[in-house]
Amino acid sequence: MHPFRPIAFILLLLLAMDSYAQQYGFTRFSVDEGLPRSGVYCMAEDDRGHLWAGTEGGGIARFDGIRFEVFNLSNGLPGNTVRALLNDRDGNIWAGMDGQGLVYFD
Repeated sequence: MHPFRPIAFILLLLLAMDSYAQQYGFTRFSVDEGLPRSGVYCMAEDDRGHLWAGTEGGGIARFDGIRFEVFNLSNGLPGNTVRALLNDRDGNIWAGMDGQGLVYFD
C-alpha cells in the first residue's frame, strides 16, 4: 500500500465532513417581546451575562435571557436616548446619553 493513500483518504474525509454547513438560528426581539423601542444604538454584556441595549428614545433595556427590564426617565435615567454602553472591570455599566452626558449603573 502506498504511504500517501491513508493520508489522502483522511484529508478527503475531513473535507467531506466540513462541507455540511451548520445552520444558525436567529431570534428576533422587538417591542412585542418587551424591548422599549426597536431602534437599538448599542449593546453591552455585563459580568452576569445580561445583555444591555441602549435604545433611541426608549432608555436602556436589560435582557436576562427571558425578559427585558427597562430603565428610562420614569425610573431615574436622565434621558431616553442612549448612544453608547460599556461594562467596566468593576462591573459598572456606563451609558453615554444623548444630550445628558455620562451615567453609570453599579
